[in-house]
Parts: sequence; structure tokens; C-alpha cells
Amino acid sequence: MNDLSTNRPSRIILAAEAGLLREMLRHVITRSPHLQIVGEAATRAQLLTMVKRTDAEWVIVSLLPGGKLPDAAGAALALRPSLAILGITSDASQVKMGWTELNTRTITGASDCAREEATWVHPREAILEELTLADLIAVLHEAAPGERARQDESKHS
Repeated sequence: MNDLSTNRPSRIILAAEAGLLREMLRHVITRSPHLQIVGEAATRAQLLTMVKRTDAEWVIVSLLPGGKLPDAAGAALALRPSLAILGITSDASQVKMGWTELNTRTITGASDCAREEATWVHPREAILEELTLADLIAVLHEAAPGERARQDESKHS
């Protein structure tokens, strides 16, 4: 979860293709003190460049027909596994979240010293149903699932 004591807003790249949806999201995000747009991308190349250059926690994209996340979302997750993707249909009737899970395992070496090793594994998706605008803002205000895992990992290091 975003640490409210640091007052650091959740950082978002806006890559939703639907013009009206993008405008609505921009308006809502810029009015929330806990959210910050760190870039807007119109193409896959722009999105991947922004993922590399910013410390974004979230990418918001338009869902493809059938409710699928676009390929660019998978490419963004490959570049930064701690990122979370929020896909929204152009009419905002369906919202899907995608992220990569952190797998932690304990390894015991020859000297019987145990250490933890973390690796990013399988992408995960979840459909978020019946979200209000307030719910959407609350989801974005939370640390992205991968960011939460990275924060948890650093606490144990």
C-alpha cells in the first residue's frame, strides 16, 4: 500500500486509446492528490519508453475486444515486473488488472545459512467488477501488486 505518511502519489502512465475515456481519466487523476500522471503514451513504443524512463507504478490501457489486455501491457510488465496494468473498456463497463507475482523461496547453502531468493513469475489478471469512480481511485491509490511485493521483499532484506 502506498505509505500515506510520505505523501507520495501513485505514479501512472496513461495509455488508454479511447479519447473520451482518456480525457475522463486524465481529469479524475489530476484532481486526486494521491495520483499523478507521469506520462501519456499514444503508441506501444512510447509506452515502453515511458516504462523505462519513469518510476510509474501503474499503466492504464484500453482493453481489447473480448476484455483482453493489449500486447503492449505484457511488454511493459516484462520491462518492469513490479508494474501493474489497469485495462478499461471504452465504455468503462469492464475493468481488468494485470500484474506479475513475486515468488520467494528459501535457499540453504553449504554453510547452512538460509537466504531468500525472489524471482518474478507468472503474470496474473483479475477482473474488477462493479467499480465506482471512487473505487477506481482507491485501487490506483494502493501500491501496485508488484510494487507491494517489492516493498515486502525490501522489508525482509
